[in-house]
Amino acid sequence: MDVGGKRIWQVAAGDTNRNYADLCLKWDVILWGPGSEGPWPKCQTALKEDWKLSARKITNLQRFAEEITDGDYIVLRMGTTDVFGVGIVLGKYEWHEEFGDIDGWDLNHIRRVKWLWRYNKNPKCFDTYTLKLGDVVQLMDSQPVIDWISGLSINQDSVKRSLIKLPSPSNNVEWSGVSEYLFDQGVASNVIENLTQEID
Repeated sequence: MDVGGKRIWQVAAGDTNRNYADLCLKWDVILWGPGSEGPWPKCQTALKEDWKLSARKITNLQRFAEEITDGDYIVLRMGTTDVFGVGIVLGKYEWHEEFGDIDGWDLNHIRRVKWLWRYNKNPKCFDTYTLKLGDVVQLMDSQPVIDWISGLSINQDSVKRSLIKLPSPSNNVEWSGVSEYLFDQGVASNVIENLTQEID
């Protein structure tokens, strides 16, 4: 794979308790959160004042939304050793409603990535601290990882394929069916009523 002259970013895919690498690979995205306050940069004030995010985290979101550019490469990592995917960024920053609850995380900030290499059963594993710990998004400067990427043989089907279509928001939930199912599973009717009132 020729990465000459291209920026390479390492992007975290959650942590050991919440690994969403497979979700990123499935939908051709990288994710950042919290996203409940809306798209960047409109969310900036709420994230500072309501969420009390540090200036470092705000800068990290800005990097995700503004500094990553079309044609940059992404290394999808977990921790400082494991790589789950390598891809190329396509398009600009987006905010997407359907990624608002990923294992309890609201990861609505997205970038589209065409994954050119994906792990198969086991991620590519490097020595500890080969990848940087810390910010979700960081420029890659690890020579062993860059050398490995440069040596990858990429299947042309991966290069030519279209991006996966993102999920569409669905507001057509049949709550009566959900209520009946919960009742059939032994959930008390007052609990179901409280739940449906809360959802409403």
